[in-house]
Amino acid sequence: ILLSFGQINKKMKKCVDTSLMDWINKPNNYIIGKSKVIMETKPFTNFWGKTYYHHTQSNGSALVLDIKQNFSFSVRVDYDYKNQFDQSGMLLYASSDNWVKIYTEDIDDECISVSCSVCIHGYCDTSSMRMGKAIKYIYFRIDHLDEDFRVLYSLNKRKYKTMRIFHLKNRTGKFKVGIYAASPKDSSFDVVFSEMIISDCEWKAYNKENYE
Repeated sequence: ILLSFGQINKKMKKCVDTSLMDWINKPNNYIIGKSKVIMETKPFTNFWGKTYYHHTQSNGSALVLDIKQNFSFSVRVDYDYKNQFDQSGMLLYASSDNWVKIYTEDIDDECISVSCSVCIHGYCDTSSMRMGKAIKYIYFRIDHLDEDFRVLYSLNKRKYKTMRIFHLKNRTGKFKVGIYAASPKDSSFDVVFSEMIISDCEWKAYNKENYE
């Protein structure tokens, strides 16, 4: 189902109807509610391009929604990581060689990372920062304005901080956006996704006067 805002956004913002979402690599164990998704990852899964590790991997589990217009999508992610590199967050998907993941990832006994990986033409470019492991949930948001994107995170849903701005062109103008989780090592964990909201783009077009 390809959605436009005439279908999903009569009141500017709307909770995502999970019945309109489709799986990429369905997990073995999951629960889908009207506004909440719980999934258990499979071991040895990930989304990654060729950079550094010289291999590609696209077997992480993702639940996504087709959309074709400028939009903002946000979600709360509650995670309980069990092993290094366990990860969960948001996925923007154009094709197998062009996608973006925004996520937290288990690093060591003290830290998680908050990261954004942009895969263009099969190669990943990643930026990240570290946070204390006491943080057990996070809010992510992605804004799509024409062919530009902005990725943000928040610890309280009230104040978002920009993580990254990037350009990603899709000739069809159609994207899939949603949630994902993966366990690159021999591991498995549960993650809860809730408060999924989709709306008109909250990122306003550039106005030079605002920067002078």
